[in-house]
Amino acid sequence: MTTREESLRSWTWGKKLLSELTLDMAQPREVRDAAAHLAARYPSELQLKEAAEGGWAANFNFHPALPAARDLFRRLGNAASTPTSLRHRLHVILRHIE
Repeated sequence: MTTREESLRSWTWGKKLLSELTLDMAQPREVRDAAAHLAARYPSELQLKEAAEGGWAANFNFHPALPAARDLFRRLGNAASTPTSLRHRLHVILRHIE
C-alpha cells in the first residue's frame, strides 16, 4: 500500500518532470506543450502537502492538473519512442499515484 508520503513525493517528482519535459527537445511539440500547460497549473508543493495531510490519497482529483498529468505520464510510459531512462522515472512516479 502506498503511504501519503510516497504519494506526495511522487506528485512532487511529477511536477519536476513536467518542467523538464517542457524543455526536452527530444519530445514532440505536443508533449512539450501539454507538459508546459500542466506545469503552469499544477498545485504548489504546499497545496500537495496540505492535501496529503488531509487524506487525499484515495482521491487525488482534488486538483484537475493531477489526473491530467497522470494520463500524460501513462501515455509517455507506453510510447515506444520513450527512452528507457524516462520510462523508468515514469514507472517510479506512477507506482505511487495509481
